[in-house]
Formats: sequence, structure tokens, C-alpha cells
Amino acid sequence: MTIDPARSGGTPSLIDQAMPRPDFTLTEHLFVDAPAGAVYDEIGRFDLGRVSDPVLRVLFWCRAFPERLQRLLFPKGAEEMTSAEIAVGTDWVLLGERDGEEIVLGAKGRFWIPVVKWDQIPVDDFERTTPAHHGRIVTSFAVRPYGDRRSVVTYEIRVDLPDTGTRRAFRAYWVTVRPFVGLVGRRILRAIRDAATTVEC
Repeated sequence: MTIDPARSGGTPSLIDQAMPRPDFTLTEHLFVDAPAGAVYDEIGRFDLGRVSDPVLRVLFWCRAFPERLQRLLFPKGAEEMTSAEIAVGTDWVLLGERDGEEIVLGAKGRFWIPVVKWDQIPVDDFERTTPAHHGRIVTSFAVRPYGDRRSVVTYEIRVDLPDTGTRRAFRAYWVTVRPFVGLVGRRILRAIRDAATTVEC
């Protein structure tokens, strides 16, 4: 998949180019008392594997539990997965980046089942037909100026599913996890804000 990083009046965002008609979405915004450039730098530095927020650590641990149980029961076939890999995915690809403004990652697989099954794909295969019972997911971080010294940072997730049965199965999962996914997004944005404002101070 090729995303045009150029930006001009009327040019859609990178996430709109990657998935213009999603079946499910979640978006979180946060105002930051720091310029957009400083915030974007912190997006690039942010490491989920080293996050100190106790709420995030608990949520990541809970999401990781099925994989840990699988490794315990079937150690020979299990792969090592860190909390960061489980939270962000182990087979995500960079779909596009507009330096200083937006970055978009995508993945394919069955990411709504207890033990997530990711499809290993090259970036050019992201737009191709998705197999039945699998789906596509994209996530983006974007930052925009808000006045001279402030900015707005956005975290967004979009999901596209190929058929009615898969959408029905994902909807049941999404109703349960959406509040927690939103909480993770808000906590991540706050961590980015805190890092950016600390640098500015």
C-alpha cells in the first residue's frame, strides 16, 4: 500500500487514505501546552514497553494473559511476546508518515480472539482482499497546532472487516473492550503530553 505523505489544502489525512470507510472506529483527542513539533517528537520516543502508568500496565497484563497461558500449556510452539508487542501488535507495518504531523500503522489478522492471530504481510499487501474471518486494523497518532504554543494530539483506531459474519463477531468483542481501548488511548496521550510539557519546561 502506498500513501502519499504530501499535505496541501483538501488533502485527506493518512488514516483516511489508509482506511476511508471503516466498520468500527475510536478516536481520542487531547490539548497539549506544547508546540506540535515537540509533541510529535514524543510520539516517536514513546515506548509502551517502558510505560510507568499503573493502569496501562494492568490493562496490558490482562490482555496478555491468554498468550501467557498458551505458553504455559504449549511451551514448544509459543512465541515470546512482551506487553508492548501484545498492545501494539507483532506484525504491524508502517503505512505512512507525514513528518511532524501524523504516523499510521496497519495490520491484518484475527485480533478479537483471546490469543491474537496476526497475518504476516508486506506493506503492499495491506489493501488486498482480506480472507474471511480476518480483518484489517489501522492506528494513527496525529498532532496539529492550536495557536502559537499549543497543539492537539489525536489517537485513532479504525477496523475494516470483509463480511457480515466477521463484523457480527467483532461487534460483540468491541462492545466489551471499547471502553478499555479508549482508556488506553487516553492514558497514552497523557503520557505523551507529560513528556512534551516536561521538555518544554
